[in-house]
Amino acid sequence: MSESWSKHSQSLDASREYHRRYFVAVSNAVRKEILEKLAERPSTAEELSQKLGLPIDTINYHLQILEWGFCVTKDDQGRYTLTKEGRVIDYLGERSEKFS
Repeated sequence: MSESWSKHSQSLDASREYHRRYFVAVSNAVRKEILEKLAERPSTAEELSQKLGLPIDTINYHLQILEWGFCVTKDDQGRYTLTKEGRVIDYLGERSEKFS
């Protein structure tokens, strides 16, 4: 399912789709928590389920959206890691701390 920006930079409509998908992916509290956990270290869906105390089906749903939104990738061993886009969590944390 891994796609890249280059595929979506070919036209204005494709670019809009890329940004729409990305915005949907990062605009959810559960997905932000998942991104925070993945920023600490790559993890499987099962590990994330245990860390966050959420059912595996819920975690898998959110991971699919994060993949679709270019924020995470999954390796051959089932571990999810952040992409460059997924690193937004680093900036969201700093921003929310500044305004707290």
